[in-house]
Amino acid sequence: MSKRKNGLAVLALLLSLVGGGLGFYSVFFMPNIILQQASENSVISEMWFDERETAYAAGYSFYDIPDLGLTITVNPGEKVFILFSGEIQILASGWGEAELRFEIDNNEIDSSHKQFTGDSSSDKYGSMTLQYVAESLTTGTHIIHVQAKIAFLSTAYIRNMHLLAYTFK
Repeated sequence: MSKRKNGLAVLALLLSLVGGGLGFYSVFFMPNIILQQASENSVISEMWFDERETAYAAGYSFYDIPDLGLTITVNPGEKVFILFSGEIQILASGWGEAELRFEIDNNEIDSSHKQFTGDSSSDKYGSMTLQYVAESLTTGTHIIHVQAKIAFLSTAYIRNMHLLAYTFK
């Protein structure tokens, strides 16, 4: 019996050493490898971030989400990556819809448009993301907003919102 316990103890020790080694590798080496692979062809120049935690009830037309926006600066030859994330709850009698899109300098970016659906049986928030790469912005300052709207007879609450943008070459 003691040989079996010793064998299990050695096995447990080996597994913990392997697990610890993998953990050490993933914490100290993997981020550098990922960043190196991501930046081989591009370089991030500057980054901006904004957040809004309080819930926003979207209306029946596209409107800017209040208290969530960025003012960015684009240098010659740069592109802009924009990422929005948040949580959404859609309430409706039957199916409901909510839509999001980016707006840059008061110009709607229809190609960034994304639709989310839900039904009245769901009282939980679900995650949502929206991303876009602006490849042809002029050099200078630009203002980015996220716009939201809902379908008729729907109600949507969006909360815990994050807006990130960075310029890159």
